[in-house]
Formats: sequence, C-alpha cells, structure tokens
Amino acid sequence: MVNNQAGSGRIEDEWPIRKKQLLEALGPGQVDIAFTTSQDHGAQRVRQALSQGVKKILVVGGDGTFSEVIQGFFEGNRNVAPETVLILMPGGRGDDFFKTITGQRFYRKKSSWTKGLDIIRYGTPVSVDVGKITLGSSPNETQRYFINVSSFGFPGLVLDRGKNEEKSFINKLIKKTSFAYFFQSVTALGSYNPLIAHVIVDGTPFFKGELHSGFILNGRFNAGGICWDDNSKINDGLLGVMLMEYRNFFSFSINSLRILMGSAQERVGVHRGEGKKIEVIFEGDSKPHSLFEVDGDLFEKNQDRRAVFEVLQKAIKIQAVNNF
Repeated sequence: MVNNQAGSGRIEDEWPIRKKQLLEALGPGQVDIAFTTSQDHGAQRVRQALSQGVKKILVVGGDGTFSEVIQGFFEGNRNVAPETVLILMPGGRGDDFFKTITGQRFYRKKSSWTKGLDIIRYGTPVSVDVGKITLGSSPNETQRYFINVSSFGFPGLVLDRGKNEEKSFINKLIKKTSFAYFFQSVTALGSYNPLIAHVIVDGTPFFKGELHSGFILNGRFNAGGICWDDNSKINDGLLGVMLMEYRNFFSFSINSLRILMGSAQERVGVHRGEGKKIEVIFEGDSKPHSLFEVDGDLFEKNQDRRAVFEVLQKAIKIQAVNNF
C-alpha cells in the first residue's frame, strides 16, 4: 500500500528505484501494489485485502498513511485479521511512529529508508497495542483507532490552521519539511484560548483545570520528533497521558523550547500518567476549533466535547527488529 504523495510527493518522484529495493528486500513471492487515491481509500483497500486472506501488508507513507491502514484492520474492538503482519516503511515528513519502533529520534531520510529495508529482511512479527478513541454516545458515537499518538486542545488549533491557512509560497515550502508542525505551533500560540478540561484515568480523577495541550500516547514521538515520554511503550498494555497546563505566553514559550530540546517529562505544569481507559471532557458549549486529532489527522467534525480513549492490548502484529 503506497501513498505516492507522502513526503510532499517524494515517494512518487523516487518510486521506480524504491519499488526495486522493496521487491528485492521482500524476496520471492506474489506482490500486489496498490496506491492510495483519497482519504479512507487505504482503509477500504486494506479491508478488501484482508478479506482475501492476505497475510502481510507493507505500507509506504507517513504517520497519516499508517493510521489510515490501521482503520482497515479493526471493527469494534476486534482485529479482523490478527495473524496478518503489518510492515511500515517511512515515507512521510515526520515518520514519528517509525522512530518509536526503531528507538531513534532523528533520521536522515536515506538512512531511515535503509533501516526500513533491514526490518523487511531481518525483522520478526511483534504484537503491539492500538489505541481507540470514541466521540459521542451510542447510537451516534464515532470511533477511530490510532497506533501512535492522539492529542487534544492546542494541537487541534494547530492542525486547523495548517489545513485552512492561506496557501502562500512560504507556507507551501515549509509544509514540505519536518518542521511544519513546529512552525504552525509558533504562529498559533497567541491565538489559543484555554479550555477547562476534566481528565479521568481508569475511573480516578486525574486533572481538572485550564489545559493547553493533552496527549494520549501509544508511541513516544510526534510533531516531527518531539519525545513526550521516554517511558511509553507500544506493548505494555497501557496508554500514556501527558497534560500541559495553560500558562502565560512567556512561560509556555520557554517550556516549549525546553521540550523541543528533549523529553517533556519533569517540566513545570506537566502531568504524566498511564492507564487502560482515559476520559476527557471539555466544559462549555463553544467549539472554537477542532478539539481532537488522531495520528496527525483531524477527527471528523463532532460537536460532542467528550472523548474516551481505550487501549486494545497487543492487538496487531508489526514487523520489527527489537521488542521495544
């Protein structure tokens, strides 16, 4: 499954040589190649392949492509093809989940691709957790699955601005780099108005107050390489919770720069926990921007201000060269 627009079109430009490398790494056997053509097409194509008994799916793309493919595996809380192995090849701008499964924060694009080829050749299947987010209440609830990170609060504003901003030359240029999220964050800082959030972890109140950003962590990295928690593991049966209080513009700016230099842990105004079920409720009736995002994609428009995150333990097999 190939997103040839990943990496701002880099995969399409380099596809002939990359295709040859992939086929050589995979070795003998039948290989069918499909290209994603629109949002959710990847999930539909994966579900079709799984129904036909495919036992190995290789995905070339970024975090958004990986997330789209994950949707095709799940129905309710069940993996429809638990023995099928998923192989992830980095092709996006940030490739944050690939950083998690390899344990390395920074990669040159060429070296990350080489690492991916090594995973195809020498890796073995490892069962990892998947997160599920539910918005709304039955019978109108909406669900989506995530393999890396889901976030809420300020990140929703950042992605809103990224999708709706004027398409200037500078913006188009920045969008082609792994610094796109950082740039959008800086420009959006002065526009964010804090929301009152209640967060409950495994039935116990965890936080109530003005929230700047919240992260539900299966993986460790997002936003182009920011490590939110060194201790997050994708096979421990838990979701990490990282909350950042709203503080004045100056304090938050300083804290953000420190976070960019390393892990977000042990910073003033940062709350860290973990659990199997996390409930997030925002007070008030207004919805100034999208509140929730999943693996870098905005959740579909929904006026409900409550979300429930749950972990599906060791729910999917991915190919890797270590056990995290």
